[in-house]
Amino acid sequence: MVPWAIRFSEAFSCRSSSAFVYGSSLTIGGEYEGIFNWMSVKYILSSSSGEAAPYLGALDLGGASTQITFDPEGGVILGNAYRVTADGDPYRLYSHSYMLSGQNEAQARHVKATSYDPWMSDRRRLQEAPGELGGLLESACYNEGLVQTFDLACPSGEGTCQYTVHGAGDFDACKNATDAILNLHNECLLEPCAAHGVYQPTPSGVQFYAANAFFYTVNGIGLVGWSETKAISPHQIAEAGAEWCAKPWSEIAGEYTSVYCFMSAYVSSLLEAYSIPPDDTSANNTARSAQLFLMEKLRVDKVLTPPRLQPPSPPMPPQAPALSSVAVTHHVVATFKVNAACTPALESNIRNQMAEHSGVAINNTNVTCATVPSTRRRRLDSAEVTVTLGTTAENAGAVQTAAQSFLESDAATTGTAFGASVSEPSVSQSAVSTAIGGGAKQDPHLHFAHGGTADLRGRDGAYYNFFSAPGISLNVRTEDATFMLHGGKLTVDGSFITEAHLVAGAGACPAEAPRGRCAGIYKKWLNVSYLASELTEQNAGFTYLRGTCGSLKPFEGGIAFRRLCEDALVQSRFSSANFSARGWTFVLRGDATTKVSPVLAGSPPRVQRLFCIGNHVYERVSGPRHRLDVSISAAEGTAARALPHGIVGQTFSSTSPRFGAKDWYPERGHFKTAAQAQGAIEGSVSMYEVASPYDTRFAFSRFDAQMRSFHLR
Repeated sequence: MVPWAIRFSEAFSCRSSSAFVYGSSLTIGGEYEGIFNWMSVKYILSSSSGEAAPYLGALDLGGASTQITFDPEGGVILGNAYRVTADGDPYRLYSHSYMLSGQNEAQARHVKATSYDPWMSDRRRLQEAPGELGGLLESACYNEGLVQTFDLACPSGEGTCQYTVHGAGDFDACKNATDAILNLHNECLLEPCAAHGVYQPTPSGVQFYAANAFFYTVNGIGLVGWSETKAISPHQIAEAGAEWCAKPWSEIAGEYTSVYCFMSAYVSSLLEAYSIPPDDTSANNTARSAQLFLMEKLRVDKVLTPPRLQPPSPPMPPQAPALSSVAVTHHVVATFKVNAACTPALESNIRNQMAEHSGVAINNTNVTCATVPSTRRRRLDSAEVTVTLGTTAENAGAVQTAAQSFLESDAATTGTAFGASVSEPSVSQSAVSTAIGGGAKQDPHLHFAHGGTADLRGRDGAYYNFFSAPGISLNVRTEDATFMLHGGKLTVDGSFITEAHLVAGAGACPAEAPRGRCAGIYKKWLNVSYLASELTEQNAGFTYLRGTCGSLKPFEGGIAFRRLCEDALVQSRFSSANFSARGWTFVLRGDATTKVSPVLAGSPPRVQRLFCIGNHVYERVSGPRHRLDVSISAAEGTAARALPHGIVGQTFSSTSPRFGAKDWYPERGHFKTAAQAQGAIEGSVSMYEVASPYDTRFAFSRFDAQMRSFHLR
């Protein structure tokens, strides 16, 4: 083994001599691995045939994980949504990575599941201690006559055990086992779902290109040759897999052949989970069915020209200008009622139809829906809907006319489009204020800087980054709580924000300062926490505000407190605390306010506010007694220099609204919140978790980045 000192020396040499900006590097998640794979496939198809499929998907199956990424035909993604630009064209992709679901991990899980069979005889039951295991484990996923040993972790979690498997060669039984590995019958909280109860939009009309272990498996069972790209149906894979599994091991023995029986069943289970139809080569196949192509590797000279699917082209109203995503200066607001209760499907459908018939980009279309409580006289469900269409001053009139014409058309037209009849439509327009803001309220409902909403169910006791910019980071803590709504008719299991933790550079370090006297480019680091648990029944407190200023003695305050940390001021009044200085201004407040404003040396003054409002958890059954509401606002031009990130912070870095998954509360009964802002944020909410209150490291952190001159897109 190479000594540690030599390895460190080599690493330091590479870092100091390389042009790579290590300070801006990060480890990408599996979702981004899938996106890069999708972009590679798109580039290869475009380079080889001059065009790619209008709705393209990429499947990757490695040893530890598997990824699915595609551009859905309808463009509606309620979770795991990503915005990318390829060849100058914007795309909105769905991408998800299933950890511990690659070829090697899936095999290991299958072998362990076989050993845990409760009906297994004592002779075949695993021993807990490390070492060789007694007896053989029978598996339907390996050819009859094959005896194979796996070195895997012992059931106790300590040491390595040898699992010896005897093959039985039964494809159908193996398929049942691989279905169980993917938990295809898990509860689906946000429909439709794929494996493990994970949300995935239906891939209608998508051409999927599958590589790596997908290809090696299908090649191994004889359906596709090397250096060949070929359309294959899941039904063909299942048939060939069944034939392969039925063969005795003595007939097919080879270096890699032992895995093909298991993998043919596992690939079939994956494709079923991904909603790729069993037989896309049948006579009943339509242009809207997903198709599967197997390709050996990502090489431009080895790709055949695939058949091109034609996307549907609905007619646009002639009076409505077709807009791409624009810098919004005006809003056209349409309000109306529908004879249906609010659901994610209804809201999504209204958004798509209003964008289409008004000629406005879907990214500039916002929908809010509120179910009207039923009465004895009116037993049918109904909802009040508000649609905000972002446009320009030049096109506002045409958009208003188009929207009004569509809503006031005959009932059959709007009823068919929305799936619910419309009444009392009203359309108006107004100029957009330059002020922007976002944040979270209640349990918590997110609202974003340039429009759009989503709900966030946090993990109990977890810390999430809400805002990350150069030299500034805000984390929040969520806790589970049970409370009642609608006069006690509905019991809700939800979560609330109960803590907010700010890290900020305070004071600019002078160039002549002695080494070790400053914290990087700042004189000191300011750490401040707002703890809702320290609020009293009167929603005030003496110690809800705690922090440090550099190496000085820690402080705490509440009711009336004031502390200056270089150019950052910390003060409080009643349940409010203010941290303020030049530049960024953060405000955490209960009934008053908190401001924190660190700034880079030489930067012009600019204003950014964060409000954290302490409140009671009303109608509480269990959990925390107080919560925080958070809101963030910025003066014009602030976000363009910092390009912030974080769950809410990222919405300041572009002018488009964000729309994510929401929880829809019933009128009565018991309800558990589940939405995690899918579709509104990059990646998944777990990628924003941090290890501790003041930790600034997460997948998209901007804390160590430099302030730059950018224009919002």
